[in-house]
Amino acid sequence: MYNGKDLLTTRARDIYDFARQTLRILFTPKELNECILPPGRKHLARPALDAERFDKFHEAVRVKYRISALHYDSCYSKLIKPRLSDFLCDERKRQAKSLVQSSTAAENTFQALQ
Repeated sequence: MYNGKDLLTTRARDIYDFARQTLRILFTPKELNECILPPGRKHLARPALDAERFDKFHEAVRVKYRISALHYDSCYSKLIKPRLSDFLCDERKRQAKSLVQSSTAAENTFQALQ
């Protein structure tokens, strides 16, 4: 449960889609844009996502797909983590692109009014 929403009821095609949807529920678009997957390192420019909420994410994925606690770490590091890293990069690109498009639309509207 997170903010009154049961994370296990999230509908998804597969474990990767469920992971992406769950991150979107647990974190704001700004956090997804500015942060990296935990654990963050001191030498990296971006901070890590909140550890408490990320633990909720781990528990939701593990319970939803019935992965034993013994095997979850290897499943996460080999299968899920690379996809989530790509997801965060894509989120940054998506937000940057929408920013450019909105500023271009505003410029076009401004020019049309003159």
